[in-house]
Amino acid sequence: MQKKFKRNSLPILFCFLMHLSVECLGQQQVQFSQYFANYLYHNPAFAGRNFQTDAALIHRQQWVGLDGAPKSTLVGVDTRLPKYNLGFGVNFIHDEIGNFSTSGIRLAISSEKRLGLNSLRVGIAPAFYSQSLNAGFSAIDGVDGDPSLDNGRTNSSSFDANLGFSYHTPDYFVGLSVLNLFGSRLDNIKSLNRRTALILLGYEFKNLGVKNLTLQPNMLIKTDLQNLSGFTAEINSLFTFKESVIFGLGYRTFDALFPVLGYQWFNALGKFRVSYSYDYTTSAINSVSRGSHEISLNYSYFIERPTVIDQYKDVRFL
Repeated sequence: MQKKFKRNSLPILFCFLMHLSVECLGQQQVQFSQYFANYLYHNPAFAGRNFQTDAALIHRQQWVGLDGAPKSTLVGVDTRLPKYNLGFGVNFIHDEIGNFSTSGIRLAISSEKRLGLNSLRVGIAPAFYSQSLNAGFSAIDGVDGDPSLDNGRTNSSSFDANLGFSYHTPDYFVGLSVLNLFGSRLDNIKSLNRRTALILLGYEFKNLGVKNLTLQPNMLIKTDLQNLSGFTAEINSLFTFKESVIFGLGYRTFDALFPVLGYQWFNALGKFRVSYSYDYTTSAINSVSRGSHEISLNYSYFIERPTVIDQYKDVRFL
């Protein structure tokens, strides 16, 4: 009875955490509803976590209908070198909001410690950002006297780094990461890359009582470490039917409710997936916005796992 309780307690605890109500503050990092399409962007320890090469493209059009609304594009690739027990990855990000734009690159390297069927991973990602502010806009009170603006385009760049840890089992994973460790400043445009802590949780329920149906709930929690009582949480519950049709529902605290629909298929080249999500804004912004659209494309190429050769020192086994 005790063993059965221990085996079932984690899914129960996970479901409990998934339904907690939390306070939500403003958007800190570039925001994606389908963050599960590229975990590497949020945690460098996920580089090469599977024996496969993964590529992802995510594009988001946020708050359609609102002038200067955010537009974000993310491209990520990661792979694993089984011989050296290392994972490598890279993310390219471009984000525009109003007259402000950011482009960045994050290079990730990770290592893994096997613990039987489980694993403990650590990763670090040097990051380079380039940000610009187009000063050619009009404001109600004018901008001529603002010393941070010139008559054209103000640019600035910075270097930073991300650090992450994760623990993986055949059924679930837990990740903890800190982005922008150095809290670098971009003096030309009076901007700050604020440190952000993230927690990633994911589980896979394979036995739902319905044939060929699996459930993969996941959660992303973010805080800027300035006010630990104020953080955002994003929750997704994704169903996969016959390893092909993907559908689910997500929620971002005090901001949006978003359905997800996708399809994946396999062939000799690997696995392909395309998915779409629509954010129905639940905050006051819905009075001036028609929601947010997001599409993701994923590709995975499977890497052959190394063969484990058992060696015996007993002279009877030669």
